[in-house]
Amino acid sequence: MFRISLVFLLLLSSGCASQGKVEALQTSVQALEERMVTVESSIANVSSDVKRLEIDVDKNLAVVKNDVLSIHAKAQNNFREINNALDSINKKVDAIKVKLYPQAHHKTDKTHKTDKTNKTSKTSKTSKTSKK
Repeated sequence: MFRISLVFLLLLSSGCASQGKVEALQTSVQALEERMVTVESSIANVSSDVKRLEIDVDKNLAVVKNDVLSIHAKAQNNFREINNALDSINKKVDAIKVKLYPQAHHKTDKTHKTDKTNKTSKTSKTSKTSKK
């Protein structure tokens, strides 16, 4: 704006421009200044709108984050409940197996014990033969 006004002053002082041209240029400059004010106002409004949108986005992001954390916690609780239910079912199945097949459970326990004793007796035999 300052440059345009300065050009007018130079033109007037040198006497190169007629009064009609000077007035037309001044009218044009005033129109440009008014447009600039409007543009500056629009820019300020857009800037304000952008700031409000940023605040809204931050709020919504916080809400979404809380929702995700809540869903995650609920899912973990559901998995714990499922795991506990499966453990309970497995214990009941084991108890039913013991009632239905009591001999089978005792034999498997004895088999494991005899396997251990056989291993120790084999190692003691090999150590005796190696000493000879």
